[in-house]
Amino acid sequence: MSTFGERLRMLREEKRISQEQAAEIFGVNRSTLSMWELDTRKPRKDKIDELRSFYGVTYEFLVGESPYRNEADREFYEMLENATKSPEQEIMDQEFDEFAYRGYKGMFMKFFDLTKPHKDSICEMVDFYYEKDKDK
Repeated sequence: MSTFGERLRMLREEKRISQEQAAEIFGVNRSTLSMWELDTRKPRKDKIDELRSFYGVTYEFLVGESPYRNEADREFYEMLENATKSPEQEIMDQEFDEFAYRGYKGMFMKFFDLTKPHKDSICEMVDFYYEKDKDK
């Protein structure tokens, strides 16, 4: 994970402000801000709170203890991690498993060895039967 200084610099650059501008915003010398970004000095707790508030991130993110910038970030990534497949995806997975189980996997693999005109014919046939069966 990134260090405090690396994250501080990244956040400042995302806002497109110079070290001089940031130093003025936070009421410190540019050299102090530079030392924070180089991880040679750490700001006081009150300055960390100012930085955190200004950049809209959590304390944990700023000091490198969390990959999530804020609570919304954490919730979003947790939602992605816990996302389940749609019912349609589950059905497709089941059908493919059944297809493979019934021995069609070998036939499917042979498809790739066919000439393009033969592949096109098979695809047209599959499309035809798909359209015919989708209304059932």
